[in-house]
Amino acid sequence: MSSQAEVPIDAEHIDKAHREEEVAEDNGPDTPRATTQELDPPELEGISERAKEKQKQKQKQREIVLSGRDGFGPVWEGLLEWRDKSAKGDDIRMLLLACSTTPEECHADTWPHTLTIELTRGVPIHVLQDWLSRNSATLCSLSPALVDQDEDSGVGVDAAMNPVNYTMFCRLLMEQNLFATVSWVTPFGVESKTILLFSITGTALVGAVFPYGMPELPVAIESLMPSESRSLADSLLAQLLPPDVVQCLQNLTHEKRNMVILALIRLQKEENEKKGEGEGAVGSSAVQGPGTSYDVGGSGSTSAMYGGFGSSSGPVGGSPLF
Repeated sequence: MSSQAEVPIDAEHIDKAHREEEVAEDNGPDTPRATTQELDPPELEGISERAKEKQKQKQKQREIVLSGRDGFGPVWEGLLEWRDKSAKGDDIRMLLLACSTTPEECHADTWPHTLTIELTRGVPIHVLQDWLSRNSATLCSLSPALVDQDEDSGVGVDAAMNPVNYTMFCRLLMEQNLFATVSWVTPFGVESKTILLFSITGTALVGAVFPYGMPELPVAIESLMPSESRSLADSLLAQLLPPDVVQCLQNLTHEKRNMVILALIRLQKEENEKKGEGEGAVGSSAVQGPGTSYDVGGSGSTSAMYGGFGSSSGPVGGSPLF
């Protein structure tokens, strides 16, 4: 008979032994110790509540955007990027929300999350309107989306600067007479320009959407056969203005000379409509009368009439003619 005392074996001792073995395995050198913080149900509930609150804020923001636009529906939400290739390197990155009265025609399922844009020369508004109408463009509006303060670093967009950058970008397009184009791979498997962005007011961004590829853009007048345009300019200016003024205008850039021609043609058309057919307005006071000021230097009435074409270099100032 053994001298050692027998240890009673029952269900309680077996359960205790199993629990001790599990604790030893869980707390081994290669296994991180679980913390109560990771498993704290109240904190998990708090995270869930914050996520719900963020979702509510985004939904409210969409409702605010759409509240003044009857019939508009959300199309897309994502990033818009412009990479400045100049020495200044002023890149723009915004989080935007796109809405449309015909969201299904925008085919948002083909849109990438990030739209990378390229800037191109714009055209007069009436030319743009005619092009949009002829090509049956689907229009959408783009506005600043709500940026989550806790996640702004994740998307690379500052929550406070997002609406500021949006306004600056709209003003850039309007004041510099620029368009922005977006390209991606269409459903046909070919990369093509698909969206034309523009701003007429300088406060709102509009997109013309062509999900299957954009038609050829309208061409600005200054890019059409420079030699022929120059000859046309000389001919018209010689007929409409005194010789000394023509001499001064010949020192202007090609773009500014064309702006002057467009303005003169418009004035002549208005005079013809007022005085009737056959009473030519070439010699009218609106263009060449004794009371007209030809201040080509930019300080007089002619400068204001033609949008401030003052100096012979740099962009045309003032408001667009059309």
